[in-house]
Amino acid sequence: MKRWSNAEIKIIKENCHRQIDKKIYSLLNRSPVSIYRKAYNMGLVNSSHKWTKDDLIYLSQNYKISNKEHLIKKFNTSWAAITSAASTHGYKIQKPVYLQKLLEDTPEAYYWIGFIMADGYLMYYNDKPHSIGIEIIDKEHLQKFINFLNIDKVPLKKNNNYYVNICDKQNVQKITNKFNIKRKKTYNPPEPLINVDKKLLLSLITGFIDGDGSIYWKNIKRLQIENNINWKKYLEYIGDFLYNYFNIDGPIILYDRHYNNVNTCVLAISKNKLIKNIKTEALKLNLPLLNRKWDKVSI
Repeated sequence: MKRWSNAEIKIIKENCHRQIDKKIYSLLNRSPVSIYRKAYNMGLVNSSHKWTKDDLIYLSQNYKISNKEHLIKKFNTSWAAITSAASTHGYKIQKPVYLQKLLEDTPEAYYWIGFIMADGYLMYYNDKPHSIGIEIIDKEHLQKFINFLNIDKVPLKKNNNYYVNICDKQNVQKITNKFNIKRKKTYNPPEPLINVDKKLLLSLITGFIDGDGSIYWKNIKRLQIENNINWKKYLEYIGDFLYNYFNIDGPIILYDRHYNNVNTCVLAISKNKLIKNIKTEALKLNLPLLNRKWDKVSI
């Protein structure tokens, strides 16, 4: 911890008389908690709350999980006084855990992982992933993702799209490791998962389709996924998995495409039965299908 200079101590003496003058925060390059604790130890301010044994027990049990406003109201004192007491007794705030549910081995968790792999993005800090975001035009679908995570966020509007960005460094790193998601994923597809229940893999692929796929259901009925050319082997794996899962014979239609100076690869599925089976199985698994795509498929 940085030692207090004589100049800093002088500023504290001049601005702390029983209470802290808030202008001191702009004069010192210190946190409010650090300033409060120093002034309190110097006998310049009085704590507005006398900490009893029961108070400290409650604080130890709730400091990690309770919100700031609740504790201020509970103890009828400043947040600086609460954090100072917590720090003195070694209590630490638990960092928010928002993305834990994406690590569960459930169909919906795998669905959202597939959606993120296709249409989500990762943000990095010091070469390590720390947050996951999704930006799409479908506000209702984004709200389904938020509801699944059970977090206190709302879709934010950006031009014609809606987005949400969720920071959870610990779990984002676990997610990228578990699902082989690489940096610059547009050009670096993951390795297919092995030793995973087939229903979970189907859920992941369905999420991937909702993220990057298109469904046409008028004159020509087909489902297709188009990605960067580097994803060619992964798209071939998806096609092979779907035909085998539903025990349907048919060639895997995979072709390269050059568009807007970008080389892409397209997986096309024209078997109506296969497309219908994907939707039927997804509904059985209670997957949050993207209505805009799947409502057009009659089963």
